[in-house]
Amino acid sequence: MMEYHMKRAILLIMTLVAVGLSGAQTIDGPVATVKLTKQDVISRKQFNADIAKIEKLRGKTLTDAERKAFLDDAVNDILFFQMCERDKILVSDGEVNTQIAQMKGQLGPQATDEQFEAALTAQGVQLADLRTYVKKQLLVQRFIQQKRADEVKAFKPVGADDILDYYELNKSKLVQPDIARTAFLVYQFKDQTSDEKKKAAALMKPVAQTLSSNSAKFDEYRLRSKELGFSASQDVYFERSELYMQQFGKQIYDAVFGLQDGKTSEIIENEKGLWIIKRYSFTPQKQLELGDAIKPGVQGTVQQYIQYQLEQQRTQEFLKKIFDGLLAELRKQAVVNIVDAKLRP
Repeated sequence: MMEYHMKRAILLIMTLVAVGLSGAQTIDGPVATVKLTKQDVISRKQFNADIAKIEKLRGKTLTDAERKAFLDDAVNDILFFQMCERDKILVSDGEVNTQIAQMKGQLGPQATDEQFEAALTAQGVQLADLRTYVKKQLLVQRFIQQKRADEVKAFKPVGADDILDYYELNKSKLVQPDIARTAFLVYQFKDQTSDEKKKAAALMKPVAQTLSSNSAKFDEYRLRSKELGFSASQDVYFERSELYMQQFGKQIYDAVFGLQDGKTSEIIENEKGLWIIKRYSFTPQKQLELGDAIKPGVQGTVQQYIQYQLEQQRTQEFLKKIFDGLLAELRKQAVVNIVDAKLRP
């Protein structure tokens, strides 16, 4: 159980240690100097470059308070690295490379570097910062194993009473809405020209006519969609909710819930293309019990979902307590000088 918690803990390190600011910088007007075992400088140039990365990822300008918080994290980052070096808590380049290879492998054996970079960007991590980020993950794991083993052993696991208490407190939110299992045949418009719409109609009308008298052929069309010139979806567990109406539009939404099970729709045209829908089954709204699947088509029960949520919460609290104490102690041991409190270019 403790090994499991440790693996969960590593996923939360970005909440505790800032990305990308460590090591000595060229002095071009420092914003801070940090010394635990050696003097490190956070230069204005490097600080503003890292802030610009964050602002680009978030799509907004950081406030003065957010810039100050980022600097605090950067100082903590340097202190942590210096402490690891001092206390011989080490991670090799080979370990970092192995971890990165495993991360990329999670995308599949054929994943390209471009796909890996896109996946990282979606998580708010730039490829250029990945080695530093992974090294920090591994160092934190090693630090906890070497220096906080007793606290890990004392970590309280989530029990059955905890799960039941959470369920009783939150069961009003654990309600599965009406769900229709559906699939789509779609000719997606590129520019909505009249010629394109004529081509789409020529492809989709014969399909719709066939399905009107034999809806069982829908799955055959799904399998052959590419060769026939349109696309097909996987099963979609379509919820009766505002989110799904916004995502698919009212026409599609109304058609899904207006169909009978096993039937297909007529052609529906919207700005995205021509659609034919099949509804396979319908599950009415219900209160979820602990043994129910958290969502149709998704593995895992409500009980497993609650256990995961509680484990994440406790792990985060556990890590925060450890690192709040550690960084407070390192700040007492170190000399930290914030040179420029305004932190503006």
